[in-house]
Amino acid sequence: MDNQLEIWKDIPNYEGMYQVSSFGRVKSFKNGKENILKISTRKSYYRNINLSTNGRYITIPLHQLVAMAFLDHKPNGYEKVVDHIDNDKTNNHVSNLQVISARENASKNRFGKSKYTGVIRCENLWRCQIVYDKIRYHLGYFKDEELAKKRYEEALFNVNTMPEKDLLLYFKSLIKSNKSQYSGVRYREKRGRWECYAKVSNKYKFIGSFKTEIEAYEAREQFIKNLI
Repeated sequence: MDNQLEIWKDIPNYEGMYQVSSFGRVKSFKNGKENILKISTRKSYYRNINLSTNGRYITIPLHQLVAMAFLDHKPNGYEKVVDHIDNDKTNNHVSNLQVISARENASKNRFGKSKYTGVIRCENLWRCQIVYDKIRYHLGYFKDEELAKKRYEEALFNVNTMPEKDLLLYFKSLIKSNKSQYSGVRYREKRGRWECYAKVSNKYKFIGSFKTEIEAYEAREQFIKNLI
């Protein structure tokens, strides 16, 4: 990154007064002098810059200035936002910034690695979640990343097509459902647990009760293996 050429561009609406660089630095040209502005070094905080025009100061996040100059970003509320790819709020190099939707940003994987929006690596499982109306809804744990992606896409489709009055009921019933993606697994609402069964000698045998769907599935798989 440091071996790259630092490029400077005028900040939109502040042409001739301020420039921002591809490395995330800002300089002013007040009183005919070129001056690099000092930036706060507080850890884990967004870097903000105070720009003045006609005697008035306005505070703008540094990552937004970089995106405006280099990524053709036009601030428009929460329709599109500027995201730090590596989740480091202090790294405002243009190569670390991307313009994405507010939904993608809210559902972004910030802890585990996944190539899909709304999917997070959680130890040996994939957790699926979606944000609606500023609330994060848990959609389930999955052994397969693709299944987690599929669950997110189903939830996103419903968010975009369901009447608002039906959505809360949908989210409440999504996990608390007798249906499961795995054969022999079902949810018992009264107990708040996932149960698994296996057919043995033409009779269904209860194997156990578990906190998560994936635990019930794995217990059933192990039980079947032991029968063989």
